[in-house]
Amino acid sequence: MLLDAPCGGEGTVRKDPSALSHWTKEQLVPLAQLQKELIASAYQCLKPGGRLVYSTCSLSPEENQQVVQHLVATSDAQIVSLASLFSGAKQCLTEDGFLHVLPHIYDSEGFFIAAVSKPLNSIIQLYSAEPKQHFEPLDKKLMAQLGLKLNNHFGLDLKPFLPRLMQRDKEIWLFPENFESINQVMRLNRSGIKIADCYPNKFRLTHEFASCFYALIERQKIALDISQAKLFCQGKDLALSDQQLPMVNLQQGEIVLEYQGAFIGLANLQKSKIKNRLPRDRVIDRLDWLSQ
Repeated sequence: MLLDAPCGGEGTVRKDPSALSHWTKEQLVPLAQLQKELIASAYQCLKPGGRLVYSTCSLSPEENQQVVQHLVATSDAQIVSLASLFSGAKQCLTEDGFLHVLPHIYDSEGFFIAAVSKPLNSIIQLYSAEPKQHFEPLDKKLMAQLGLKLNNHFGLDLKPFLPRLMQRDKEIWLFPENFESINQVMRLNRSGIKIADCYPNKFRLTHEFASCFYALIERQKIALDISQAKLFCQGKDLALSDQQLPMVNLQQGEIVLEYQGAFIGLANLQKSKIKNRLPRDRVIDRLDWLSQ
């Protein structure tokens, strides 16, 4: 496992003179704390018998030697000497077996690299299997309502997803398979995708869910031509009065739009138009890639 940690970056000053413009000794304290947390987390994820390589482009011992020494002092990590990593490595070898590359030795940038190993008999710390961020199992009533909506509206069967559906406030999330076992050995700050927001008497599906499971949706699809697809990708609504759209067996409400068999986005079918629901960060002005 490789951890190339965020650092002060003063080792890059030879190629980037501005690297020192924002460097201060005071910033080393929060950076070193972050690096200690990162290396502890990385070591936790390392399997017994594995090796962890830690590196920075910093010259500060607070961000380098002291970070690795802190890991060794608080865990069963064992230092792996890098004396023979390459020819001439001993010129920058520290007493602990780390490599602290200094610019004047190799006519190079500054760099630090260390390696530790995890013993084969190392005990893996287990975390709670419950997902973070206050997720709870999906309410049975909401589950039934969502299943009915997806089945009747899109022809999408919710049953394969049921064991992995979770709820947070008014959000419904889908977690990956076996996320419980993964969460026991690795901290998951974020996992899965939000599939819907709950409103009184209705659900609003997310673009991400429709994009991931577009192939399973059997109904409420409209195929766009090149001009319609361009308008939609620019964030514009499509007027039904002047668009030649295949409107067969469609219900009012959410629909999915496609171009040449590929998912483009979600929209709302209204009486006079197709209301664009493309996320604002997906709206693009240049559409050179979308051509015949």
